[in-house]
Amino acid sequence: MFDNCRRLEVLDLSKFNPEGIISARGMFYDCNSLRIIRCTEEFKNWCLNNKYKISLPSRIIEEKKFTWDIID
Repeated sequence: MFDNCRRLEVLDLSKFNPEGIISARGMFYDCNSLRIIRCTEEFKNWCLNNKYKISLPSRIIEEKKFTWDIID
């Protein structure tokens, strides 16, 4: 979905519903500048709990140079 968006730094997925996704392995491929995802708590939890379905950039998982901007 955002494959090779190398300059993407902030992403608003506050209205994105991951229900029914079978695989999003390439969704954030090579998005190494991504530093903020604005989303619901449910989407954040889905991403972190479904690592086999989605590949998050290493800065999200390992480097801690990333912010989840949680909205209600």
